[in-house]
Amino acid sequence: MRAKKPLVFSCLALAGVLLCVSSAWKQYWHTQFPGHVVTCVAFSPDGKTLAGGGYLRVPGRSEGAVFLWDAGSGRQLLKARVATPVRSVAFSPDGRLLATGSGDYAEARDVGNVALWDVPARRLKRTLRGHGDGVRSLAFSPDGKTLATVFPNGIDLWETSAGRLKRTLPRHPTAWLAQALYTADGKTLVVATEADVSDDNDGAVEWWDAATGALKRLIEGPSEHAYTITVSADGATLGVLRRPDRRVRLWDLQADTPPRALKAVENYEVEHIALSPDGRILAGSGMRNKGMSVVHSTWLWDTQTGQIEGTLEGNSRLAAFSPDGTQIAHPGADGPTNIQNVRTGATRATMDIRPER
Repeated sequence: MRAKKPLVFSCLALAGVLLCVSSAWKQYWHTQFPGHVVTCVAFSPDGKTLAGGGYLRVPGRSEGAVFLWDAGSGRQLLKARVATPVRSVAFSPDGRLLATGSGDYAEARDVGNVALWDVPARRLKRTLRGHGDGVRSLAFSPDGKTLATVFPNGIDLWETSAGRLKRTLPRHPTAWLAQALYTADGKTLVVATEADVSDDNDGAVEWWDAATGALKRLIEGPSEHAYTITVSADGATLGVLRRPDRRVRLWDLQADTPPRALKAVENYEVEHIALSPDGRILAGSGMRNKGMSVVHSTWLWDTQTGQIEGTLEGNSRLAAFSPDGTQIAHPGADGPTNIQNVRTGATRATMDIRPER
Protein backbone atom coordinates (compact mmCIF):
# COMPACT_ATOMS: atom_id res chain seq x y z
CA MET A 1 0.00 0.00 0.00
CA ARG A 2 1.41 3.37 -0.97
CA ALA A 3 2.07 6.02 1.61
CA LYS A 4 -0.14 9.10 1.32
CA LYS A 5 2.37 11.59 2.70
CA PRO A 6 3.51 12.84 -0.73
CA LEU A 7 -0.08 13.79 -1.51
CA VAL A 8 -0.35 15.63 1.78
CA PHE A 9 2.91 17.46 1.10
CA SER A 10 1.73 18.28 -2.43
CA CYS A 11 -1.50 19.77 -1.08
CA LEU A 12 0.43 21.82 1.45
CA ALA A 13 2.81 23.01 -1.25
CA LEU A 14 -0.09 23.96 -3.50
CA ALA A 15 -1.76 25.83 -0.65
CA GLY A 16 1.48 27.70 -0.08
CA VAL A 17 1.71 28.63 -3.75
CA LEU A 18 -1.90 29.84 -3.79
CA LEU A 19 -1.29 31.91 -0.66
CA CYS A 20 1.76 33.50 -2.25
CA VAL A 21 -0.17 34.23 -5.45
CA SER A 22 -3.02 35.73 -3.43
CA SER A 23 -0.61 37.93 -1.47
CA ALA A 24 1.19 38.96 -4.64
CA TRP A 25 -2.09 39.86 -6.35
CA LYS A 26 -3.21 41.87 -3.34
CA GLN A 27 0.12 43.69 -3.33
CA TYR A 28 -0.20 44.37 -7.06
CA TRP A 29 -3.80 45.58 -6.74
CA HIS A 30 -2.98 47.97 -3.90
CA THR A 31 0.09 49.27 -5.75
CA GLN A 32 -1.62 49.78 -9.09
CA PHE A 33 -4.86 51.18 -7.70
CA PRO A 34 -3.97 53.15 -4.55
CA GLY A 35 -6.42 55.36 -2.71
CA HIS A 36 -9.21 55.19 -0.17
CA VAL A 37 -11.98 52.60 -0.10
CA VAL A 38 -15.28 53.80 1.40
CA THR A 39 -17.03 51.05 3.37
CA CYS A 40 -19.83 52.87 5.25
CA VAL A 41 -21.93 56.00 4.78
CA ALA A 42 -24.65 57.95 6.60
CA PHE A 43 -26.73 61.04 5.85
CA SER A 44 -27.00 63.93 8.29
CA PRO A 45 -30.50 64.45 9.78
CA ASP A 46 -31.20 67.32 7.34
CA GLY A 47 -29.93 65.27 4.39
CA LYS A 48 -27.46 67.96 3.33
CA THR A 49 -24.25 66.18 4.38
CA LEU A 50 -22.98 62.68 3.73
CA ALA A 51 -20.42 61.07 6.03
CA GLY A 52 -18.23 58.18 5.01
CA GLY A 53 -15.67 55.90 6.55
CA GLY A 54 -13.17 53.46 5.13
CA TYR A 55 -9.49 52.68 4.83
CA LEU A 56 -6.38 53.58 2.91
CA ARG A 57 -5.39 51.06 0.25
CA VAL A 58 -1.59 51.05 0.49
CA PRO A 59 0.68 47.98 0.88
CA GLY A 60 1.78 47.29 4.43
CA ARG A 61 -0.47 49.92 6.00
CA SER A 62 -3.82 49.76 7.72
CA GLU A 63 -4.94 53.36 8.12
CA GLY A 64 -8.54 54.43 8.27
CA ALA A 65 -10.24 57.49 6.81
CA VAL A 66 -13.21 59.72 7.67
CA PHE A 67 -15.01 61.85 5.07
CA LEU A 68 -17.64 64.57 4.99
CA TRP A 69 -19.25 65.62 1.71
CA ASP A 70 -21.84 68.10 0.55
CA ALA A 71 -24.66 65.73 -0.45
CA GLY A 72 -25.92 68.09 -3.12
CA SER A 73 -22.71 68.69 -5.02
CA GLY A 74 -20.39 65.91 -3.83
CA ARG A 75 -17.80 68.47 -2.73
CA GLN A 76 -15.41 67.11 -0.10
CA LEU A 77 -15.69 68.96 3.21
CA LEU A 78 -13.40 66.82 5.34
CA LYS A 79 -10.88 64.04 4.83
CA ALA A 80 -9.09 62.85 7.95
CA ARG A 81 -6.86 59.87 8.64
CA VAL A 82 -7.35 57.63 11.69
CA ALA A 83 -5.35 54.72 13.08
CA THR A 84 -7.51 51.78 11.90
CA PRO A 85 -10.19 51.18 9.23
CA VAL A 86 -13.53 52.88 9.91
CA ARG A 87 -16.46 50.41 9.95
CA SER A 88 -19.41 52.54 11.06
CA VAL A 89 -20.55 56.17 11.05
CA ALA A 90 -23.55 57.93 12.66
CA PHE A 91 -24.76 61.51 13.06
CA SER A 92 -26.23 62.91 16.26
CA PRO A 93 -29.91 63.96 16.02
CA ASP A 94 -28.98 67.65 15.66
CA GLY A 95 -26.30 66.84 13.08
CA ARG A 96 -23.54 68.62 14.98
CA LEU A 97 -21.67 65.48 16.02
CA LEU A 98 -20.44 62.60 13.89
CA ALA A 99 -19.47 59.34 15.57
CA THR A 100 -17.09 56.99 13.79
CA GLY A 101 -16.28 53.45 14.90
CA SER A 102 -13.11 51.68 13.85
CA GLY A 103 -11.20 48.44 14.27
CA ASP A 104 -8.92 46.30 12.15
CA TYR A 105 -10.71 42.97 11.84
CA ALA A 106 -7.94 41.55 9.68
CA GLU A 107 -5.32 42.00 12.37
CA ALA A 108 -4.84 40.26 15.70
CA ARG A 109 -4.78 43.69 17.35
CA ASP A 110 -8.51 44.15 16.86
CA VAL A 111 -8.88 47.13 19.20
CA GLY A 112 -11.82 49.38 18.47
CA ASN A 113 -12.03 53.12 18.96
CA VAL A 114 -14.90 55.56 18.67
CA ALA A 115 -14.25 59.15 17.67
CA LEU A 116 -16.61 62.12 18.00
CA TRP A 117 -16.21 64.80 15.34
CA ASP A 118 -17.38 68.40 15.48
CA VAL A 119 -19.24 68.64 12.16
CA PRO A 120 -19.51 72.48 11.85
CA ALA A 121 -15.83 72.91 12.79
CA ARG A 122 -14.82 69.80 10.80
CA ARG A 123 -12.38 68.57 13.42
CA LEU A 124 -11.93 65.77 15.94
CA LYS A 125 -13.58 66.59 19.25
CA ARG A 126 -13.05 63.52 21.43
CA THR A 127 -11.99 59.87 21.33
CA LEU A 128 -13.81 57.22 23.36
CA ARG A 129 -11.33 54.50 24.24
CA GLY A 130 -11.65 51.10 25.85
CA HIS A 131 -13.40 48.97 23.23
CA GLY A 132 -11.79 45.56 23.15
CA ASP A 133 -13.05 44.73 19.66
CA GLY A 134 -13.79 46.48 16.41
CA VAL A 135 -16.91 48.65 16.60
CA ARG A 136 -19.71 47.28 14.42
CA SER A 137 -22.40 49.95 14.70
CA LEU A 138 -23.31 53.18 16.51
CA ALA A 139 -26.58 54.69 17.71
CA PHE A 140 -27.34 58.08 19.28
CA SER A 141 -30.23 58.49 21.68
CA PRO A 142 -32.98 60.84 20.39
CA ASP A 143 -31.76 63.67 22.66
CA GLY A 144 -28.16 63.14 21.51
CA LYS A 145 -26.88 62.82 25.08
CA THR A 146 -26.00 59.13 24.87
CA LEU A 147 -24.11 57.12 22.26
CA ALA A 148 -24.45 53.34 22.09
CA THR A 149 -21.33 51.69 20.69
CA VAL A 150 -21.83 48.13 19.48
CA PHE A 151 -18.95 45.69 19.26
CA PRO A 152 -19.11 41.91 18.69
CA ASN A 153 -19.90 40.85 22.26
CA GLY A 154 -21.12 43.92 24.08
CA ILE A 155 -22.61 47.41 24.07
CA ASP A 156 -21.28 50.47 25.87
CA LEU A 157 -23.40 53.55 26.59
CA TRP A 158 -21.42 56.81 26.59
CA GLU A 159 -22.24 60.31 27.74
CA THR A 160 -21.46 62.36 24.64
CA SER A 161 -20.84 65.71 26.36
CA ALA A 162 -18.07 64.46 28.66
CA GLY A 163 -17.04 61.24 26.95
CA ARG A 164 -17.83 59.29 30.12
CA LEU A 165 -18.82 55.61 30.05
CA LYS A 166 -22.28 55.42 31.67
CA ARG A 167 -23.10 51.74 31.42
CA THR A 168 -22.09 48.49 29.78
CA LEU A 169 -24.84 46.07 28.85
CA PRO A 170 -24.22 42.39 29.68
CA ARG A 171 -21.85 40.59 27.33
CA HIS A 172 -23.05 37.98 24.85
CA PRO A 173 -20.73 34.95 24.98
CA THR A 174 -21.91 33.34 21.71
CA ALA A 175 -24.04 35.75 19.69
CA TRP A 176 -22.42 38.52 17.67
CA LEU A 177 -24.06 41.88 18.21
CA ALA A 178 -24.87 43.42 14.87
CA GLN A 179 -27.03 46.51 15.24
CA ALA A 180 -28.71 48.67 17.86
CA LEU A 181 -31.09 51.61 17.78
CA TYR A 182 -33.10 53.67 20.23
CA THR A 183 -36.87 53.86 20.16
CA ALA A 184 -38.33 57.29 19.42
CA ASP A 185 -38.88 58.07 23.13
CA GLY A 186 -35.27 57.15 23.98
CA LYS A 187 -36.34 54.79 26.76
CA THR A 188 -35.50 51.53 25.02
CA LEU A 189 -32.49 50.24 23.09
CA VAL A 190 -33.41 47.61 20.49
CA VAL A 191 -30.53 45.20 19.80
CA ALA A 192 -30.33 42.59 17.06
CA THR A 193 -27.78 39.79 17.23
CA GLU A 194 -26.41 37.57 14.50
CA ALA A 195 -26.20 33.84 15.07
CA ASP A 196 -22.86 32.13 15.34
CA VAL A 197 -23.03 29.16 12.97
CA SER A 198 -20.43 27.32 15.08
CA ASP A 199 -22.90 26.68 17.89
CA ASP A 200 -26.62 26.29 18.55
CA ASN A 201 -27.32 29.97 19.08
CA ASP A 202 -30.10 31.23 16.81
CA GLY A 203 -29.70 34.97 17.21
CA ALA A 204 -32.26 37.22 18.84
CA VAL A 205 -33.79 40.67 19.11
CA GLU A 206 -33.58 42.26 22.54
CA TRP A 207 -35.21 45.30 24.14
CA TRP A 208 -33.11 46.89 26.89
CA ASP A 209 -34.14 49.61 29.34
CA ALA A 210 -31.80 52.47 28.40
CA ALA A 211 -31.85 53.94 31.91
CA THR A 212 -31.36 50.82 34.04
CA GLY A 213 -29.75 48.38 31.61
CA ALA A 214 -32.40 45.76 32.39
CA LEU A 215 -33.57 43.34 29.69
CA LYS A 216 -37.25 44.09 29.01
CA ARG A 217 -38.07 41.71 26.16
CA LEU A 218 -36.43 38.96 24.12
CA ILE A 219 -37.40 37.25 20.86
CA GLU A 220 -35.19 34.37 19.81
CA GLY A 221 -34.82 33.09 16.27
CA PRO A 222 -35.44 36.03 13.87
CA SER A 223 -31.77 36.45 13.01
CA GLU A 224 -30.90 32.76 12.75
CA HIS A 225 -27.74 32.26 10.67
CA ALA A 226 -27.88 35.93 9.72
CA TYR A 227 -25.29 37.33 7.35
CA THR A 228 -26.54 40.92 7.51
CA ILE A 229 -29.45 42.48 9.37
CA THR A 230 -31.27 45.80 9.33
CA VAL A 231 -33.91 47.27 11.62
CA SER A 232 -36.50 49.88 10.67
CA ALA A 233 -36.35 53.29 12.34
CA ASP A 234 -39.42 52.51 14.46
CA GLY A 235 -37.96 49.20 15.61
CA ALA A 236 -40.97 47.29 14.29
CA THR A 237 -39.42 45.46 11.33
CA LEU A 238 -36.30 43.33 11.13
CA GLY A 239 -34.75 42.51 7.77
CA VAL A 240 -32.51 39.45 7.74
CA LEU A 241 -30.13 38.28 5.02
CA ARG A 242 -29.41 34.64 5.87
CA ARG A 243 -26.11 32.89 5.26
CA PRO A 244 -27.25 29.59 3.70
CA ASP A 245 -29.25 30.91 0.75
CA ARG A 246 -28.63 34.71 0.72
CA ARG A 247 -32.43 35.19 0.72
CA VAL A 248 -33.88 38.28 2.40
CA ARG A 249 -36.64 37.82 4.97
CA LEU A 250 -38.75 40.34 6.87
CA TRP A 251 -39.82 39.77 10.46
CA ASP A 252 -42.66 41.78 12.02
CA LEU A 253 -41.39 42.20 15.58
CA GLN A 254 -44.78 43.36 16.85
CA ALA A 255 -46.75 40.35 15.59
CA ASP A 256 -46.39 36.66 16.33
CA THR A 257 -46.15 35.61 12.69
CA PRO A 258 -43.49 33.76 10.65
CA PRO A 259 -41.03 35.85 8.60
CA ARG A 260 -41.84 36.67 4.98
CA ALA A 261 -39.32 35.89 2.24
CA LEU A 262 -38.79 38.57 -0.40
CA LYS A 263 -38.58 37.65 -4.07
CA ALA A 264 -35.22 36.04 -4.83
CA VAL A 265 -32.63 37.65 -7.08
CA GLU A 266 -31.48 35.12 -9.65
CA ASN A 267 -27.75 34.52 -10.23
CA TYR A 268 -26.70 37.25 -7.79
CA GLU A 269 -25.34 37.15 -4.25
CA VAL A 270 -26.99 39.79 -2.06
CA GLU A 271 -24.43 41.02 0.47
CA HIS A 272 -25.92 44.04 2.28
CA ILE A 273 -29.43 45.24 3.11
CA ALA A 274 -30.97 48.48 4.44
CA LEU A 275 -34.53 49.54 5.24
CA SER A 276 -35.87 52.96 4.28
CA PRO A 277 -36.81 55.26 7.20
CA ASP A 278 -40.52 54.46 6.80
CA GLY A 279 -39.86 50.74 6.35
CA ARG A 280 -41.62 50.58 2.98
CA ILE A 281 -38.54 49.83 0.88
CA LEU A 282 -35.71 47.41 1.50
CA ALA A 283 -32.54 47.94 -0.51
CA GLY A 284 -30.21 45.00 -1.11
CA SER A 285 -26.81 45.29 -2.77
CA GLY A 286 -24.90 42.43 -4.29
CA MET A 287 -22.84 41.13 -7.16
CA ARG A 288 -22.30 38.38 -9.68
CA ASN A 289 -19.32 37.31 -11.73
CA LYS A 290 -19.49 38.07 -15.43
CA GLY A 291 -16.48 36.63 -17.16
CA MET A 292 -13.40 38.25 -15.64
CA SER A 293 -15.39 41.15 -14.19
CA VAL A 294 -17.82 41.61 -11.31
CA VAL A 295 -21.22 43.26 -11.82
CA HIS A 296 -22.73 45.17 -8.87
CA SER A 297 -26.38 46.14 -8.45
CA THR A 298 -28.82 47.33 -5.79
CA TRP A 299 -32.38 45.99 -5.77
CA LEU A 300 -35.36 47.76 -4.21
CA TRP A 301 -38.07 45.58 -2.69
CA ASP A 302 -41.57 46.69 -1.72
CA THR A 303 -41.77 45.38 1.85
CA GLN A 304 -45.55 44.98 1.65
CA THR A 305 -45.66 42.85 -1.51
CA GLY A 306 -42.19 41.33 -1.35
CA GLN A 307 -41.66 42.13 -5.02
CA ILE A 308 -38.70 43.91 -6.61
CA GLU A 309 -39.82 47.40 -7.61
CA GLY A 310 -36.58 48.71 -9.10
CA THR A 311 -32.87 48.16 -9.69
CA LEU A 312 -30.03 50.63 -9.36
CA GLU A 313 -26.96 49.71 -11.38
CA GLY A 314 -23.51 50.66 -10.23
CA ASN A 315 -20.34 49.68 -8.48
CA SER A 316 -21.76 49.46 -4.97
CA ARG A 317 -21.78 47.07 -2.06
CA LEU A 318 -24.15 48.63 0.47
CA ALA A 319 -26.64 51.44 0.68
CA ALA A 320 -27.86 54.15 3.06
CA PHE A 321 -31.15 56.03 2.72
CA SER A 322 -31.54 59.77 3.10
CA PRO A 323 -33.80 60.88 6.01
CA ASP A 324 -36.76 61.45 3.66
CA GLY A 325 -36.19 58.12 1.89
CA THR A 326 -35.96 59.67 -1.60
CA GLN A 327 -32.19 59.32 -2.06
CA ILE A 328 -29.79 56.45 -1.56
CA ALA A 329 -26.02 56.58 -1.15
CA HIS A 330 -23.70 53.84 -2.43
CA PRO A 331 -20.08 53.49 -1.34
CA GLY A 332 -18.17 52.27 -4.38
CA ALA A 333 -16.58 48.83 -4.03
CA ASP A 334 -13.69 50.00 -6.19
CA GLY A 335 -15.17 53.15 -7.64
CA PRO A 336 -16.89 56.39 -6.65
CA THR A 337 -19.49 56.93 -3.95
CA ASN A 338 -22.74 58.10 -5.54
CA ILE A 339 -26.11 59.42 -4.39
CA GLN A 340 -29.04 58.32 -6.55
CA ASN A 341 -32.76 59.04 -6.69
CA VAL A 342 -34.59 55.98 -5.36
CA ARG A 343 -37.43 56.13 -7.89
CA THR A 344 -35.67 57.22 -11.07
CA GLY A 345 -32.14 55.96 -10.48
CA ALA A 346 -30.74 59.33 -11.61
CA THR A 347 -27.39 60.22 -10.04
CA ARG A 348 -27.71 63.30 -7.87
CA ALA A 349 -24.03 63.65 -6.98
CA THR A 350 -20.73 61.80 -7.04
CA MET A 351 -18.61 62.24 -3.94
CA ASP A 352 -15.18 63.75 -4.48
CA ILE A 353 -12.17 61.97 -2.96
CA ARG A 354 -9.10 64.07 -3.47
CA PRO A 355 -5.90 62.15 -4.20
CA GLU A 356 -3.09 61.86 -1.70
CA ARG A 357 -0.41 64.51 -1.96
